[in-house]
Amino acid sequence: MEKSAALTEAWELLFSGRFRDSLVSFSQAAADFRWAAEALYGIGVAQLSLNEDVSAEAALWDSLQRSPLNAEALFYLGLIAERRGRRQEAIGRYRETLAMAGDHASARVRLAAVQTGSSVRPSLVPLPASRPPAPPVLARPAPRVPAPAPVDPEAIEALQRAVTLSARPRVIAYLGSLDPEVLAPLPVHPATALLLGAFWVGLALLRSALPFLGSFITLFQVAAGAGAVLQLLGLALTAVRAARMRVTVRLGRVEVHRDLLRPGVTGMDLADVDSVQLRRTGLQPLTGDGTVALTGAGGTLLLCGVARGSRLTHLYRQLLDLVEQLHGW
Repeated sequence: MEKSAALTEAWELLFSGRFRDSLVSFSQAAADFRWAAEALYGIGVAQLSLNEDVSAEAALWDSLQRSPLNAEALFYLGLIAERRGRRQEAIGRYRETLAMAGDHASARVRLAAVQTGSSVRPSLVPLPASRPPAPPVLARPAPRVPAPAPVDPEAIEALQRAVTLSARPRVIAYLGSLDPEVLAPLPVHPATALLLGAFWVGLALLRSALPFLGSFITLFQVAAGAGAVLQLLGLALTAVRAARMRVTVRLGRVEVHRDLLRPGVTGMDLADVDSVQLRRTGLQPLTGDGTVALTGAGGTLLLCGVARGSRLTHLYRQLLDLVEQLHGW
C-alpha cells in the first residue's frame, strides 16, 4: 500500500516533540479515508501530550471505530480515564489492551498502579514506540469466467425473426430529447430558440426606453431575430425529418429510411454492433420516449422515439440479447 507523505511527516514531528506542529500534518492526512484511522490516532496522542484530554479522547474513539484492533489507542484511552479519575474505566481499558497485546509493558505498569491504589495522576504521556503498522491489503479474488456457451444457430435465427420493428419516430421525441447527438446534424436547440426570442423582446423594450440608442440596439435586435428565425426553421426541419423517417429492424439488420439529412437507406447489421445503449435525456423521462444507440465500427446509429415506456425497454433488451448472442458473449 502506498504511504501518505503528510502522515510520515506528522509522525516525525510527533516523535521529535513538536506536538502542535504534528497536528497540522495529521489533520491533512485524516482527510483521506485510507489514512483516517492512523491519523486520528496520531491526533489523539498529540493532543494528549498537550494535555488536551477531551479532544484527545474524542479523536482516539473515532480512530478505534475505524481500526478496532489498535491496542495503543485503548491504552491511551485508559490513560485519559486514569488522569480524569475514572478508576474502574481505566482498569477496564488497560485489561482490554493487555488482552489484545499481552506484552504491552506500559499498560501492565499502569494497571498494577491503579489496582494497588498507588496511582498518581500521570503527567507525562509515554509516546508509542513506533507508528502503527499499515492495515493489511484486502484483494477481492478475480471472478471465475465461465466458458462461453456454444452458439445455437437455430436459436439465433429464431431470435432474429422475433426482434422486428417498423415505426416512425415520434416528433416530440426528437424536439424534446435535448440530446446533442440526436440534433447533431442541425445546430439547433429549443432552449436556444427561447433565449433568442426573449433577448429580442428585451431589446425591443430597451429601445423604447432609450430611444437615443435606437440604431445601436436595432443591430442587436436584428441579429437576435435572425438567430431565433434560424433556430425555429431548424426545429421545423427536425420535426419534418422525424415525421418522414421510418426505422425498421428485420432479420438482424437495422435500417433508417427517408432521412432528410441522409439520403437513401442507412443501416447496420446487429452482428457488427459492439454496444447497445438506452438513453433517457431531456423530456424523455416525462414523455416515455428514449433513444437506443447502436455503436459499431462504422459509427453510431441512433433510434430516437421509435417506442415508448415498457415497449422501449422491451426493444432495448431484445436488441441487447440478440447482439450478445451474435457475439457469443
